[in-house]
Amino acid sequence: MSNQQELKLQMEALGQWFHRIDLGNGLVTPGLESDLTSTKFEVIKPYITENLRNKTVLDIGCNAGAISIEFARQGSRVTGIDIRDMYVNQARWVASVLQLDIRYATVPVYQIDSLGEFDIIVFFGMLYHLRYPMVALDLLKKICKGQLFIETAITNSDQIIMKWANPHPGQRPLDQEADYNWWFPSPNAVMTMLDAAGFKNITLITSNGDRAYFSATAQ
Repeated sequence: MSNQQELKLQMEALGQWFHRIDLGNGLVTPGLESDLTSTKFEVIKPYITENLRNKTVLDIGCNAGAISIEFARQGSRVTGIDIRDMYVNQARWVASVLQLDIRYATVPVYQIDSLGEFDIIVFFGMLYHLRYPMVALDLLKKICKGQLFIETAITNSDQIIMKWANPHPGQRPLDQEADYNWWFPSPNAVMTMLDAAGFKNITLITSNGDRAYFSATAQ
């Protein structure tokens, strides 16, 4: 059996993938996303204000680690967290295949203050899953020393609103804050929430009507 075949079998044994990650030599993780997840890093890259070498980075909701990988390749010291062991195991396997030194752990978002402070925090695909989004943003402000980057589902409105995301009240999965959409905030709502949490230099990077990217600084 070739090494490529062995890697493919290992990959398939790690469960269902969400991230599509290019592992080289024609091997790509079979994620549900239509594009390579690394393209998300390209969206925020122009807004990163400092050299990433030796910067501490926290990737919250890291999934299979696609964003963590991009920061590690720039020389950052990266920690990735998720609440599902399956995704953490996938991320560790990907890092091993790519020979990258990334620390991964299974940690709930409401316990991130136990991890210490970080120069850069990435908070992608998380905000709308949270029942208590302002609690999470307050914790982010507590541990962020530099920049915060957020990507989230949104509702397309110029108003400061949070749209209730559940069309079927009472029908929630067991793992509510992993599978369940609680809110779809408008871009202005996200920026107002970041301001309320104490962040500065809040910027809407881009929005396509369904998803949006934001940057902010701790100071």
